[in-house]
Amino acid sequence: MITRLEQPWLLIETLWRLHPLKKVHDKAIASMFEFARRRLSEHKLEKEQATQNTSEKEENFQTILDELVDAGANDEDIVHELNTLLFGGHETTAATMHMFFFLMSLHPQHQNQCRKEIDQVFDEPSKFSNGNLFYESLTSLKYVERCLLETLRLLPVAVAYMRRLQAKLRIEYEGKEVDVPPGTSIIIVPWVIHRNEEYYPNPEEFNPDRFLPEENAKRHSHSFLTFSAGPRNCIGIKFGMNEMKTVAAYVLRNFILSTTDKLEDVPLLPYMTLTPQRDYNFRMKKRVYIATKSRDYLTK
Repeated sequence: MITRLEQPWLLIETLWRLHPLKKVHDKAIASMFEFARRRLSEHKLEKEQATQNTSEKEENFQTILDELVDAGANDEDIVHELNTLLFGGHETTAATMHMFFFLMSLHPQHQNQCRKEIDQVFDEPSKFSNGNLFYESLTSLKYVERCLLETLRLLPVAVAYMRRLQAKLRIEYEGKEVDVPPGTSIIIVPWVIHRNEEYYPNPEEFNPDRFLPEENAKRHSHSFLTFSAGPRNCIGIKFGMNEMKTVAAYVLRNFILSTTDKLEDVPLLPYMTLTPQRDYNFRMKKRVYIATKSRDYLTK
């Protein structure tokens, strides 16, 4: 997609069919749809078997797939939704965690604060047991969440959102009001919005306290657009945040991170997701639990 945008003559199908990326693209798309169709078939079989083994009085758990089927969506529509959920949710989360750990390595004071909060959760029997972090305990990781949100502000994984106006949009430009007509395609770039000093003073500074409740209340609701906003916002906001908090908790609980890289050392590329030109380098020190009353940790 990026290649065709950068070389618009490739939007001509005849020329695109001659490009070596065309075969790669078609193979990738076919693989995605094959996976989604297989998962849908497996789900239907699992649902049928569960129905046979469940008494009528029991209430079955409804998944998103169940909701789509009950709503009358056909298989092809469901396959498209599956692709959005599975592939859209995987790359964005992985890329964000990569950048989160990098920023934690660059800012050890914030990493230590996150670790202190994580240790408190893991050391509380009502929140952690037998190696498992309870779902409810994730709400206690408020500082970790703020660090994740600040990572998403500084390095928004979604490079841009594209919309086609259904109605006239009036905007202010250079002190004048300009009417943008319906049918216009527009691009919204979170990177720029997230660096607006009106909402984020010293925007290049990593400061998780920007996302304290009282600070959030001061800003426009659309000044943070990592998950988009409005009726077309990300369907997986809560799932994605809980997933990232879980990964952050287990990694920072067990390792102390550092890096030899600097943010300016690695160019960021505006692909479908914000992508470092190369992976960041990490040094990881294993934390070793010492069973004492003080619950101290050593590193090696």
